[in-house]
Amino acid sequence: MRTLLLLLVLSLLGSALPAGAQAPCPAAETSGPLLKQRAAALLAAVCDGSPTTLDAFVAEHVAPSLVERVTEERLMAIFDELHGEFGAGEIVGIRIASETEGRFAIAKEGGGEVRLELTLEAAPPHRIAGFGVDDGPERPMLAFESLDEGLDYVAAEAEAGRFAGIVLVARNGTPVVHEAYGWADKAAGRPNTLDTRFNIGSMDKDLTAVAVLQLVERGVLDLDTPIGAYLDGFPADVAERVTVRHLLQHRAGWGQYWDHPEYVAREGELVELDDYLAFIRTIPLEFEPGTRQQYSNTGFEVLGGIIEAVTGQRYHEYVAEHIGGPAGMTDTGGFPHTAPRLAKPYLGGEGYERPITETRRKRGTAAGGGYSTTADWLRFQEALADGRLLSPEMRNLFLSGFETTEDTPISLGFAGGAPGMNAVWLWDGETAVVVFVNMDPPLAETVGSALFRAAGGRR
Repeated sequence: MRTLLLLLVLSLLGSALPAGAQAPCPAAETSGPLLKQRAAALLAAVCDGSPTTLDAFVAEHVAPSLVERVTEERLMAIFDELHGEFGAGEIVGIRIASETEGRFAIAKEGGGEVRLELTLEAAPPHRIAGFGVDDGPERPMLAFESLDEGLDYVAAEAEAGRFAGIVLVARNGTPVVHEAYGWADKAAGRPNTLDTRFNIGSMDKDLTAVAVLQLVERGVLDLDTPIGAYLDGFPADVAERVTVRHLLQHRAGWGQYWDHPEYVAREGELVELDDYLAFIRTIPLEFEPGTRQQYSNTGFEVLGGIIEAVTGQRYHEYVAEHIGGPAGMTDTGGFPHTAPRLAKPYLGGEGYERPITETRRKRGTAAGGGYSTTADWLRFQEALADGRLLSPEMRNLFLSGFETTEDTPISLGFAGGAPGMNAVWLWDGETAVVVFVNMDPPLAETVGSALFRAAGGRR
């Protein structure tokens, strides 16, 4: 499967820079297609190579979801590789598949060409959601002339052991395609079916965001009130400066908590949000709240804690009652990994040889790791559309990235990804595509984006 949406660097060949000073770095572009502007910004930042420039590039141009999947440390290491590879590289050819996907021929300063494949977020502000660099033979971008052609492709990939999951395509809320492929657990002889529950990763954040906006609508929460008004135990510089809106927009000043000693030591014992908040309260801010964006699971765990504090309910209980209930979602939640009908994750993207047989984390949280079915996710979408979950004003806040209550067109693209799982939801108000797989990223995103275009979806 062509890796369009996950950052990968494939078969890069070392090339020494010519003697003498490096050529001037390419200038950033401020006009023309946004896709090309993002590509030019990436080349300029990689050419400069300084940590300050790269940090600024990531904050302005890179989607938080990409930083989460790759990690900021790995992202910077790859930028360093590309700095040595490209030098003052420049764009010499462009092939645009859509407003958010394209391929660029890059002339390296040391001679030769590579291809840069770039994918932007489906929804504004259309930051970089993934990119890949390849100097191998030219290969076509995944695209289908029709939805039927796309479904034939998925069926062939499933037959070859390269696709396992569910594809749902809907128009105006009604499924026109809903098919299951591959194995949920090959060793047990259990195929994926339409009621198989898949790990949806960070798409749980959509549920958390809707829960917060419900509480804002009820007057229980205020987006611009500091979190100290709702949760105790944080130091003053956090409690008095970080707001609920900062948390929703990944602008609080926190990053991830994966390397926190308490999380590393006790991951297998953490069940409730209180378990996470006990050590999250000790994590210092990395930057002034509101000044830039950095993808943060930490912030969404705090949002989950706020939901519990102001409602008196456990996070999963609140979501089940106030989102799952009105939407009719019976197969969505932070189920333990021993629950029935779960898809087993498989690593490597080339079949079923590497199942993940154990996971230390006990259940999903407000930041991710829960389960759902594609049918349930369509129910969630339709409950958003018809006002069962949020008023029009609150829905506009959700659609606009928590910026405005004014009318906002529907142009959504959300994804979740981790080893052995990938999920994507694309929706333009009419056409929707939901793809859940139990194989590595970016399988669902790549296939889902191509099917969305083939079905007439607007990005």
